[in-house]
Amino acid sequence: MSDETHELLDEYIKANKIEFPIARIDGKAGFEEAIGVTGFPHAAVIGTDGKMAWNGHPAAGDASLEKAAKGSKLTPLLPAPCAAAEKLMNDGRNGAACLELKKVADAGSLQGDDLKGVQDLIAYFEKSAKSRWDEAQAALQKKDYATAANLCDGLAAYAGLEPGDQAKAKLAELRADATIVKEIDGGRENLRADKLEKEIDYKEAMKVYKAVAAKFAGSEAAKKAQERLEFIKKEGLLNMDAACDLCRKGNRPCSRHQKG
Repeated sequence: MSDETHELLDEYIKANKIEFPIARIDGKAGFEEAIGVTGFPHAAVIGTDGKMAWNGHPAAGDASLEKAAKGSKLTPLLPAPCAAAEKLMNDGRNGAACLELKKVADAGSLQGDDLKGVQDLIAYFEKSAKSRWDEAQAALQKKDYATAANLCDGLAAYAGLEPGDQAKAKLAELRADATIVKEIDGGRENLRADKLEKEIDYKEAMKVYKAVAAKFAGSEAAKKAQERLEFIKKEGLLNMDAACDLCRKGNRPCSRHQKG
């Protein structure tokens, strides 16, 4: 949550490559007081009953959240005839849930908004599965095997739908080729290092890149890892200070930190 301007938020999100959602509260007073903010960063978890389950520093909430979670209950989101489908959804089996929803919709037990809501959810599952499969195929065309494998792994949740089954077969095919396995495993490590770079943890990123270059020698993944190592050294990115706004904004060491 933030009460900053849209312009400042957009700048911050782009500069820091923020991927989680941020809600803007238009600067209205009372929100921070309502959840008991005493410092930053601050987090709060509010249950579906509107009561606050926990609030405080994000690093100190594990025990409290675990205790609160034990007493929580999922509120049904779908009509009663869809209970089996909702359980499948909660178990992460979106493909099976979609097939179950189709059965319920075809049975004629739902009417009006309930039927439309279920049909919309079916369409969402089918669209999501197809979109991910299309992304996986596009990655394969570029020989980006790590991204393709990750997408295929994610499509396991859509087993039963055509894209989910196609992804499972494709992943087995990729894993049967030792050369591609090196690209997948090396590429996944490169993705992990890339995430570390975004977090401005270049020291750890370099450790990962060095390991990839050595372990997967001769692969494209190793080549890319070596390229990133040379780039980090050339640009002096190890001198970046994650706490410095100028470093983060420019995505390189500011004049004060260029020499370490």
